[in-house]
Amino acid sequence: MEKTYENLLNFWNQTFSFDSPYKVETKWCTEEPFNSLIKQGLLNAKFVLDYGSGSGWGLFELYFTSPFEEGLGIDLSENGVKVGNES
Repeated sequence: MEKTYENLLNFWNQTFSFDSPYKVETKWCTEEPFNSLIKQGLLNAKFVLDYGSGSGWGLFELYFTSPFEEGLGIDLSENGVKVGNES
């Protein structure tokens, strides 16, 4: 189990090392089944936690689908967090 965890962490850290900061201004997913599920899941949500958030794109997508007051993304990939913080 420990080796699998370490391999996955290394994989994601390396993957995010190729990413650059980006500006998120709109939704990108227009599929209604996805958007409907997100709206139901976040109905009246004020705070959202995205654990395993990578660079944070999912948190932005959730916000543009169903706005909330505050979101927090957590990830162990140093490079994912770096891209998210700079975006």
